[in-house]
Amino acid sequence: MRAVLLMTKIYHEIRDPVHVFIKLDNDERKVLNSFPFQRLRHIHQLAMSYLVYPGATHKRFEHSLGVMELAGRVFDIVTQEVNIHISMGP
Repeated sequence: MRAVLLMTKIYHEIRDPVHVFIKLDNDERKVLNSFPFQRLRHIHQLAMSYLVYPGATHKRFEHSLGVMELAGRVFDIVTQEVNIHISMGP
């Protein structure tokens, strides 16, 4: 029951040490919960460098969340200043 109620929220927040909170809408959350995206949790962003530098434990999942947040900010700024409206279909 609780899982159904959580999915009815319009926006979800993920705590991030760099961006504080990353907001996701329901469609973004579906992508985030997909198998290919979850697989990124097990892939190192810096390849084998964590063997030499123990603090270099960044994963592609974390990196992708940060990229999504920054790309969303850029998109919001560009569409706000130019006053572009993008529609999804007819």
